[in-house]
Amino acid sequence: MTDQKKRILLITCHEDDLWTSISSLRNSFIDYWTQYKDNYQITTLDHINYPFLPSDLIKTAGMDFLIFLRLDAKTAPFLEAVRKSINTTARVISYTEESPSIGFFNYKSLHLELVLKTSDILIAQNKRDQALISLLTNMPSFHVPGMINKDLLSLGKFKGPIKNLCYIGRISPQKNLHTTLWTIGLIQRDLREKGIKLYVFGHQDNLGSPNMGLPSGAYLEELYSYCTKMGILDLVIFEEFQPKIELLYKRILALNCLNISLSLHSDEDFGFSILECCTLGIPSIISNWEGYSNFIDDFPGLVEGVTVNQSEAGPFIDPQKTSELVLSTIEQLHFEVATETEFKKYISPPLIELEALEENKSPMMYTDFARKIHKQAVISPQVKLGDREWPQHGVIYHSYADALVQKIFEIYGAKKLKLVDTQYTKFELAPWVSIKETCIEIKDPHRGSTLIPKDEHQNQWLMSHGYIVSKVKR
Repeated sequence: MTDQKKRILLITCHEDDLWTSISSLRNSFIDYWTQYKDNYQITTLDHINYPFLPSDLIKTAGMDFLIFLRLDAKTAPFLEAVRKSINTTARVISYTEESPSIGFFNYKSLHLELVLKTSDILIAQNKRDQALISLLTNMPSFHVPGMINKDLLSLGKFKGPIKNLCYIGRISPQKNLHTTLWTIGLIQRDLREKGIKLYVFGHQDNLGSPNMGLPSGAYLEELYSYCTKMGILDLVIFEEFQPKIELLYKRILALNCLNISLSLHSDEDFGFSILECCTLGIPSIISNWEGYSNFIDDFPGLVEGVTVNQSEAGPFIDPQKTSELVLSTIEQLHFEVATETEFKKYISPPLIELEALEENKSPMMYTDFARKIHKQAVISPQVKLGDREWPQHGVIYHSYADALVQKIFEIYGAKKLKLVDTQYTKFELAPWVSIKETCIEIKDPHRGSTLIPKDEHQNQWLMSHGYIVSKVKR
């Protein structure tokens, strides 16, 4: 008589169509844990209702592992109810997503330190988040990357040369699309000569920069205004949102695009659009930032990274250096095809040895670093009223100069800028910077608004904070 298989319950969730990456994550989540089916009995709870249905709670009885796509305002109380009465012994495994970037303030707000034990496991989708988890909690963690969407494999591969550029994703200040447009503006003459345009695939999300309490504003209208100001309306095509991923990438392959994503999203925990491009052999230029770093390391010759600079005004990317990289990449006739070894961990990531996990059942604890974040963070009124599920919507950090967030951005990849040379005769200001009579006004869509005085130090400050680039050296 064979031993009875241990039982795993996968607990997923759904979000609206703005978050297509969540759909990809959910599919990847199920694909990864389904790999355990030979040795474990797998059951899925596709969505948790609130108030909880007795039938959902009963599904957890007798389970050995409860694996959550995320712990949030619905799933955390569900887990608490399960652990108090129905299943006190099952080990919990949860993906962390945006939690590390806010010091697990959402976990603290949901009192998860009273529910989780060190016998439970947190999952990071990138190594930088995994390093941050160790800085913030005493919880064990594993790195499990997202998995390839196999439906894309039938579409064929990118065939050079590059004929266009594209951006794929949310039209959001977090994604730093305004810097991508500035990059296009700097090389507009070259692009016109080559007949190359930028195609933007996505739609506006209106989320702003919630960790800083910065609203989105009319971001799409702002992007159009920047295009007008720089004279590049003819070079930027805003395409309608395409939720069907196969149709989206058929279009991108037909356009022969170089993908550009300069995201500075503080919760860029993976980057499924980048993985999808790698799957199809589409070359990419991306920010060396948090989860994006996976692809820079794993797909050399196909994915190029650009440095994220640290500043007290927030992280930024140099559009001039990026524009030079775009032009040199366009000239390439051949791009590296990912090998089977490079793709292996995205097709079948290594499995966690569940039976080898330690049984230490100490309570979850936060480090001093995490507690400093909790002490200053403020939950937004919308969360308190129940209009939003995520407690991190509010003011987590006082500003981009906050030493706590500067440390997190350092772990995510931001580098201190070397001494800048301002001995130039001509400069080009970012299109969101205006010269006034007595001051310089900055209305950065991602980093917020500020005024600086007009004086002999202005160019040094603007360059070291990413608001100006040099044109001609003396």
